[in-house]
Amino acid sequence: EECMLGKGTDLSFLDKVHEKHQKNEFYFKSKTSKDTFGIHHYAGSVTYDVNGWLEKNRDTVKDDIRRIVTTSEDALMKSFMEPPSDKKGKKMTVGGFFVNQVQLLMDLINSTNPHWIRCVKAHPAKKP
Repeated sequence: EECMLGKGTDLSFLDKVHEKHQKNEFYFKSKTSKDTFGIHHYAGSVTYDVNGWLEKNRDTVKDDIRRIVTTSEDALMKSFMEPPSDKKGKKMTVGGFFVNQVQLLMDLINSTNPHWIRCVKAHPAKKP
């Protein structure tokens, strides 16, 4: 939301994170820094710095990259993305591109009848 508004800042994003997750047992607000927050993961606590957070999420797929991929002679490469558009408006971010790719993969998986192979590890006692 902060990325899309255009007027959002890293600190306003952090304020919204605090509002939304302050009651979550895995979330913590840093007591030593005003621009960090933390998550208690299973392996330990991790502190995240929000400086540059919004800019990273605004990272759009560059038109040059789109042009190179869509003019490839390889049909598979061409299928990865649409050519660059001259239209003004919302450009796809790298994160948005990733989400679309995952959704396409999930749609493909869900449209088939997958058969999973289970890897079986032998019992240490070597008995059935």
